[in-house]
Amino acid sequence: MTGKTSSIAIVSPSFHPMIGGVEFYVRGIGTELAKLGHDVHVYTPNKVLGRKVDAEEELIDGVHVHRLGVWFEVSYRLKLWRGLREAIERDDPDLVHVYSHDAYARPAAKAAGRLGRPLAITTYGPFATHSDYGA
Repeated sequence: MTGKTSSIAIVSPSFHPMIGGVEFYVRGIGTELAKLGHDVHVYTPNKVLGRKVDAEEELIDGVHVHRLGVWFEVSYRLKLWRGLREAIERDDPDLVHVYSHDAYARPAAKAAGRLGRPLAITTYGPFATHSDYGA
């Protein structure tokens, strides 16, 4: 992506104003990419651990934030969002980047495949350590 700007879809299990490691990391990466002139879109659920964020669409530090409804939630890591694949396909990014490998990674990967775009997945630690969190 050097030399030209791109449209980047970032899929995250949570985002600002929620506080935590992935929230700070994704906000930092997204903000810096936006400063470089990239069109950055973060897709995240509108509810995390029972706390709901009312704004569906926001612009935070140059990053377009799309908060999608949650229709099934068991835990922080196990939830299903409404319309993730469709939202990514609608915005037609040049790259789809998923943070971690939970249930939302599958519709994001499907969108990347249908669009013929590269998919990157950043995970936070070996898969074995995640087994402590259950399904």
